[in-house]
Amino acid sequence: MSKPANQWLHAHVTASKSRWFWAGCCIALSSLSYVGFAHYSSAYIGYWLKGNEISCWFLLFAGAALLLRFSFAALAGWQADLEGFSIIQKMKSDAINALFSQHHLEPNTAANYVSNLPDKARPYFSQFVFYAMASVIVSTIMLMAFFYTDKVVFVMLLLSLLLIPVQMISVGYGAESIHEKHIHLFLQYASIFQNRLKALAGLQQLGVVPQQKEFLSQKSNELNHATQKVMKIAMLSSSLMEFFITFSIALVAIYLGLSLLGYMPEYFGKKGYDFQKSLFLLMLVPYYYFYLRKFVSAYHDRNRAIAVAETLFPIFNNAPKENNIENNVQDEITEGIRFQNVSFRYRSDGLWVLHELNFELPAKGLVLVKGISGSGKSTLLKLLAGYLQPNDGNICIHTGNEQASDWLKRHSVYMNQFPFLFDGTIADNIQLATPLDKETFQQILTTSQLTEILPKETSVTETVLSHNGIQLSGGQKQLVSFARLLAHLKPIVILDEPTANLDEETSYKIAKQIEALSQSHLVMVASHDAVFQPMALQQINLNRGQQEYENE
Repeated sequence: MSKPANQWLHAHVTASKSRWFWAGCCIALSSLSYVGFAHYSSAYIGYWLKGNEISCWFLLFAGAALLLRFSFAALAGWQADLEGFSIIQKMKSDAINALFSQHHLEPNTAANYVSNLPDKARPYFSQFVFYAMASVIVSTIMLMAFFYTDKVVFVMLLLSLLLIPVQMISVGYGAESIHEKHIHLFLQYASIFQNRLKALAGLQQLGVVPQQKEFLSQKSNELNHATQKVMKIAMLSSSLMEFFITFSIALVAIYLGLSLLGYMPEYFGKKGYDFQKSLFLLMLVPYYYFYLRKFVSAYHDRNRAIAVAETLFPIFNNAPKENNIENNVQDEITEGIRFQNVSFRYRSDGLWVLHELNFELPAKGLVLVKGISGSGKSTLLKLLAGYLQPNDGNICIHTGNEQASDWLKRHSVYMNQFPFLFDGTIADNIQLATPLDKETFQQILTTSQLTEILPKETSVTETVLSHNGIQLSGGQKQLVSFARLLAHLKPIVILDEPTANLDEETSYKIAKQIEALSQSHLVMVASHDAVFQPMALQQINLNRGQQEYENE
């Protein structure tokens, strides 16, 4: 693992020390409560075996101590879960800002980076880090109890504790690379599966579903094979840990049993070894390993988090510093953007999707891209957004030595035909971790018509979305995406079928807002909706990837 990525991962752990501190205090109180439970339970049974008078207070104290043990443990786990959730939400927020500022990934890939990848690191914070802290605290308290009660048992368990890091290092060797490969494979295939699902209706019409089913089955098997490798590492780690624990507990039990029977040398014990003390020690030994078990079982969560850090950290590291880009760009694009003999195909041996396009775009105004489905409209928009680069020809902009695609990525905002919504409130999806003042935010809701189309009981600040906004209709999701665009405007606004899922009245209102936006921005709209034609300053007609002119 690279040092910067490692520091980035640990920075999230140390960001809120107070919650970890209180979780540690709860764990310490929980372990002390268990010591009290073992003490009173063993005393009660010891007195009973000796025939002494038994006090019921021992059972009451033991029950109260056990209740406190579980209560404090539950409170500590709750603190860890909250911290894990908080860290992941912060990580997602930072990822959104970083990806939004640099636009160096395709939208579907970027969505997977933000919505899926950070979640894979959550067990590291809520389990591995928590169990590591709990193991240290509980082991220390238990060893103190062993040292005070029986130094031989103390030495046995201390030696077993020292063997555990050796076991973890041996199992963890090479595990990080396995997890990293699994993460990259997951991201790659997640985009493939998502794209196939979006195109399902078209694939059915083409009659190629069986071939695509076989293709997806092959990719799924490859991902399953990688997942199985990860699970084998986790099982190996747990199995070795169970072997060490079982052997250590058996060794302590044999020592105490032989001491009770008087078979141990005088140095180690004596005949008539106190049963109460033996039972007390035997009750503590399993708890001594309780969090160590969980810690080692969660070791693969650490390796997975490391793989996530290696993948996500470059995104944050390469994110440009914030600056006032929009104010500078308005002057830079006053001369327009020119496409000179631009051609594009997705594979070097594939068909041309766009062929020899020649046109100049104005510095501001609405430009309508027309054409039947499959004519290359979306590809043209992705070229203008900088996501794709021409195979032939040039996109000319007045940016000095800066590459056109880099400039376009930084200075355009793109509304995909298939909007992706992140887990979180509707307001979070619009603001993207950049809080807006109340007046501006309300204006964006009004302009996007979002408050008109959402049910009255739906609150944009309280309604939590999940699974790509499954709670909303296609039109509602589209308006959330449009509101997001309005909250983060840049000089070039690119809209792919912005009214496709809207009713006629809402479509007209949105079209009028887009027309108003074109008074100060260059707005590129790809749409079949006739409402945009009288609004367009310029029209680009595509037919099978070629540009058609009015006189043709």
